[in-house]
Amino acid sequence: MIKFIQQVDSRTMFKVVFAVYMLAGMHVKIEHVGGYGLYMPFNIIGWMFVSLLIGLGLWQIGKTGKILFSQFHCLCWIGFGLMCLPLLYPNNEYADFAVMRLLGLSGGLLLFLSFQQYQFNREERYWFLYVILGSVLIQ
Repeated sequence: MIKFIQQVDSRTMFKVVFAVYMLAGMHVKIEHVGGYGLYMPFNIIGWMFVSLLIGLGLWQIGKTGKILFSQFHCLCWIGFGLMCLPLLYPNNEYADFAVMRLLGLSGGLLLFLSFQQYQFNREERYWFLYVILGSVLIQ
């Protein structure tokens, strides 16, 4: 068992965490009183898995010593920066409502960056699509 754990690389862990989230973590039903964002318990579970995936992507960056990104990803970060500009306005009385949404958007961009670090081949991308299809069938 210990030898198996030592042989598992970050790519395999990334795929396992993604599959566990899509096939199990996404379908957890918890009673709640309503709300939005992280006030809902199943969103907290989702962000736990997303943070693990982001952490694995950052671990891959640290392991390889280089950051892989596309032009589209750079444009997304520029757009995110432009969306944050109204937070700097002096009369931004509704900025408190937008901060959580912007943090969620930045988390999604970091997740996209994590996916780009692994450069999955065609079969692995199909595997991800099959896992997503399996989660749709469970739903």
